[in-house]
Amino acid sequence: MKAKALEWKGDAQGGEDVCAKGLFGEYHVCHSNHGYGDLWMAIFNEGHTDPPNLCDGVFGVYAQAERAKEYCQIHHTKRVENALQFVEGICLTQQ
Repeated sequence: MKAKALEWKGDAQGGEDVCAKGLFGEYHVCHSNHGYGDLWMAIFNEGHTDPPNLCDGVFGVYAQAERAKEYCQIHHTKRVENALQFVEGICLTQQ
């Protein structure tokens, strides 16, 4: 079993910020210019607060939006796989 690919909304090619909903929260790839040229931040928001935080974690800053999106997908996949291992472990102990 493998994690579903994140479905991104927005147009990073056009310079827009993009977002995708994952199992554990939302991912954002945001355009950023810190004086070092055009960069993209990979951000994760668990959305467990009321109101939700704008971001719970910034993973890094990348030269291309696609690289930031790839990193978000890796993070999402790892979290889903870890959750599935935990659930399988619980099911096996209750049989």
